[in-house]
Amino acid sequence: MENWSSEPDKLALIMTDQNGVVLFANRGILSIIQRASLSDLVGQALHDVLGISPQDTENLIREIRRMKRTSNQEMVVHGDGGIPKSVLFSGTASFDAADNFLGTDIRLRKLHTVLEEKDDTLQMVNYDVHSHANAAKYFDAQYAALRSLLQDIGGKLVADRLDAIINETADRNGWMFSTDDQFSESNPIDPGVYFGLLGRAMNYGINVIGSSMVIQRFRAVDEGLPDNVRQVAMRSGFYQLFEG
Repeated sequence: MENWSSEPDKLALIMTDQNGVVLFANRGILSIIQRASLSDLVGQALHDVLGISPQDTENLIREIRRMKRTSNQEMVVHGDGGIPKSVLFSGTASFDAADNFLGTDIRLRKLHTVLEEKDDTLQMVNYDVHSHANAAKYFDAQYAALRSLLQDIGGKLVADRLDAIINETADRNGWMFSTDDQFSESNPIDPGVYFGLLGRAMNYGINVIGSSMVIQRFRAVDEGLPDNVRQVAMRSGFYQLFEG
């Protein structure tokens, strides 16, 4: 299995839904597209994030869906200001149990290392240990509610498939996470990972039972959580996936 997670700052990871809407992006993308904030990327179209045409994006997603996995293909993306950059990309498609396409995990690596180290000053949202814990609480509450909803409507197999999709996504991207895990301060997971996985879970739920019930449930759970827990989700950009 391809795993570039040992160099997270050089590897850019973007997760999208089946329509190319960004569910999650890690810090590595910032040095490629010269943006300062990850939270602004969630909910955007992939072609806007990468500075490529909508048609090229459609072709890219179609190819990943068809092949299920692509590796080390060269492409040119355009950062802020239209500056072109050559990258290698690899993509993996996600499917549900009925083989319905859920979206992609796309990994990008710059072909040429930038001489200046200014890119390293671009950071993701700064989180303290309380934010890590609150992100875990937000994930647990939303995930449990979504899983329960899916099981009530679709049965245990549908709910179990949700677990499998989330665990497969985490494993594929080198994240030390399982839906059976408990939060640990000694090994906190980056809050962005929680919201990326939650975006994929929402994506699956919408494919199975439609957007109305899923978004209604997400909003109801969100409104019942403490403000300090909700604040972490707001800062991550996650709200853009179900608000508006």
